[in-house]
Amino acid sequence: MTNQVDLSIDFVDVRGKNIQVLKGGEGETLLYLHSAGGETFPLPFHQALAKHFSLIAPAHPGFDRSTGIEKINDIEDLAFYYVEFLDTMKLDKVNIAGTSLGGWLAMELAVRWPDRFKKIVLVDAVGIWLTDSPMAEMFGLEPSELRELCFYNPQSEIAQALIQDQPPQEMLFLILKGLETTARLAWNPYLHNPKLHDRLYRINSPTLIIWGEHDKLVPLAYGQALNKAIANSKLEVIKECGHMPIFEKIPEFVELLVNFIKSN
Repeated sequence: MTNQVDLSIDFVDVRGKNIQVLKGGEGETLLYLHSAGGETFPLPFHQALAKHFSLIAPAHPGFDRSTGIEKINDIEDLAFYYVEFLDTMKLDKVNIAGTSLGGWLAMELAVRWPDRFKKIVLVDAVGIWLTDSPMAEMFGLEPSELRELCFYNPQSEIAQALIQDQPPQEMLFLILKGLETTARLAWNPYLHNPKLHDRLYRINSPTLIIWGEHDKLVPLAYGQALNKAIANSKLEVIKECGHMPIFEKIPEFVELLVNFIKSN
């Protein structure tokens, strides 16, 4: 039996916003920023990361039990909020990882405050736009369509469990709340900041870009574009994987991230 790491959920006051924070593990700090899917409660990939790091995984305002979304209108507002979160938590020169929406947020932070981040990991990140390879539409889809978009194997047990045709009432509430917040942040322009691509040169931290080879929501072309735009970056492609390596390919995802952050 593998050793389990204790994961706890606490709340932190950040200038009047009550923020839910998942924490666990010890060692070097890793700040994890979640996707629009709202992976804010203890999950197997959190457990795997907490075996190597002191994991801090907040729920963005408007997700789960975090408050304060009424004062946040776009991704830039959210980035400024997260600097206040870093100050409150006394985190400086921290490792940061983000999936999808969380990856976009990590980039918005890194282009504005590049010296606050030690290493950066972007996982199938949204945030830029490629006219010749547009991102798929994620709003207004049936669960089966969303599974098809997000997973290499939409019939897999994990895909069926995470995106259920008839989710329990509590899960449905969290899903709808997360989608409402995502729409507030990223409806128009759709899942990107038109100014971000030209600002990526400001990122000076070593950056690992992890991408599912068969991502149908955010095609691999986006990972390649980020790799080209961020000077000190490396792209790793996970085979037989869609938009969510954190669920579909946990061992491969964790190995890539751990080796990168722990390398000199």
